[in-house]
Amino acid sequence: MDLLPFAVRQVLFPRMAEQYGRTGKLQDLVAIVWRPTMLTMAVMAPMAMVGPLVGSAVLRIVMPNYTAPPPPCSGAYGFPW
Repeated sequence: MDLLPFAVRQVLFPRMAEQYGRTGKLQDLVAIVWRPTMLTMAVMAPMAMVGPLVGSAVLRIVMPNYTAPPPPCSGAYGFPW
């Protein structure tokens, strides 16, 4: 899931550095960053919402005998909680 934001950063950061070096104004960076940030959010938000649902369904298909692990025991490793 981090591939898309990473790709956007690889393109935007050099452009941001160039623009800031040319003008010295942070306001000029907003024009460069706003649209890609909103598009990345628009793509990543549905993936984050649908991902757990699809992931659990795929897990049930790929690993049908999978069971949840037992709950952790209280006091493990010397911690009382």
